[in-house]
Amino acid sequence: MAIISSFVRAKRAKAFFVKTASVLSILALLIVYLIDGDIRRLQIHSIEQINVENHAVGILLRNDEDIEDLKYNLRALRKYEIVRKETPICIFHEDTFPVEKKWDIMRMTLNPISFHVVNFEVPEGLVSAEDIDEERLKQHFWISGAWEHPAVGQFETIMRLDADSCFVSVGVDVEDIHLPSMRGRYVYRSNGPNTGDSALIDGLYNFTVNYMEANGITPSHPELWETVKHMWIDEGTLPVFDTSFEVHRIPFFKRHDVMMWHTSITESEPYSVLKNHWNEAQIRVLTMTLFGTKDSVDDNVLMKDHPGYKHGKEICAEHFEIVDTSSRSA
Repeated sequence: MAIISSFVRAKRAKAFFVKTASVLSILALLIVYLIDGDIRRLQIHSIEQINVENHAVGILLRNDEDIEDLKYNLRALRKYEIVRKETPICIFHEDTFPVEKKWDIMRMTLNPISFHVVNFEVPEGLVSAEDIDEERLKQHFWISGAWEHPAVGQFETIMRLDADSCFVSVGVDVEDIHLPSMRGRYVYRSNGPNTGDSALIDGLYNFTVNYMEANGITPSHPELWETVKHMWIDEGTLPVFDTSFEVHRIPFFKRHDVMMWHTSITESEPYSVLKNHWNEAQIRVLTMTLFGTKDSVDDNVLMKDHPGYKHGKEICAEHFEIVDTSSRSA
């Protein structure tokens, strides 16, 4: 009996120890919470390390309205199986972005979410970023800043979406099942080229011609170059891609010659992206014109829309009943 009694006491002591250890662990976390002010930052930090695939969705947020729009965007990605459930979603934001908002965003989807700070810096000599409207800073980021961001460099492709966009149906062909990637031959995908707004291009065509002459560049996508020239001569405007939905092959955009071109646009005189509203939609066409490929065998620019893609909060809101995934199992 003494042996049995000792055994029982030992088991009770072990159970007490396990429970005590669990309580102490919880108390330790509470202490961290009180000291640090927000334990959820630790959880979010761990999520930033997730890289399930080599292809991601990228979304830039600037304000609360963007976050409100985002719920339709993220809901649609999985409802219509635009991307797989393992696909990373990268949210780019300013360093003042509230932790509470990150938590709200993580409840919008079951896909892995990562959060990455963007420093909206402007070239030396210009006014500060606070004095430039948000749309200009977004343009600046997606023209040149994104390709220098370390979070982008870890992927092979990234599908850029605006916060106020969504998909309302599945794709229809083989090109749509690869999202957020593309087949290996392609370096870029977007809808277009279409006719752009002549109010956003003052000096851009001449800047491009001068840059080609100064750097000995011959457009490597002659079909697009013909489109650019004829639209400029005949209509006084330039073609555009729909940059609210586009897919980029990162190694192409990180090529030295491509990055030098983008840097010359955003970081040198006349600073027209920030000052004169040069638009990324026209610049993307010019980039593909100068550095894309089109010959009798190969065309590495996929000029194709997605049949289910829509842009605009009001349009997207009509299609979705918002579901909070915090109440759903993974």
